[in-house]
Amino acid sequence: MAVITASDLQGYLPIDVVDAQITTNLERAVNAACRWLPAAVGNNYEESDPRVVELALIAAADFYDNRGLSGTPGANVRKLARDLAMQLRVEGAEL
Repeated sequence: MAVITASDLQGYLPIDVVDAQITTNLERAVNAACRWLPAAVGNNYEESDPRVVELALIAAADFYDNRGLSGTPGANVRKLARDLAMQLRVEGAEL
């Protein structure tokens, strides 16, 4: 089960009106964050832990807010992207 849902992310972000495209983007960000989380903290975590939920929301918000190639992401987003790339490299090496 996912730690957060697209509805959780919508409530976390300042989104009042939702259409099909926004829903798709929210779901994509949530899916990416939920896949990122175990790679970031390991597989042994309590999904109901408020810190885990907050970390998932932070990651999903970063994925959602910086989903395009235009603009300049903040330092935290670049760190998240570097961490994600490193995690994928390590996981790929283990296969």
